[in-house]
Amino acid sequence: MEYELTPMGRTLIEPAGALAEWAVEHDADIGRSQQQYDSRQT
Repeated sequence: MEYELTPMGRTLIEPAGALAEWAVEHDADIGRSQQQYDSRQT
């Protein structure tokens, strides 16, 4: 038996792709934000 997305699951392909593209596009900004957060004094 092979896994297959359901019709509802297939509706996530486009939004998940858009999210992945956004993450790649903003990778440097995300990295800077993570560094700023990690270096803050608590």
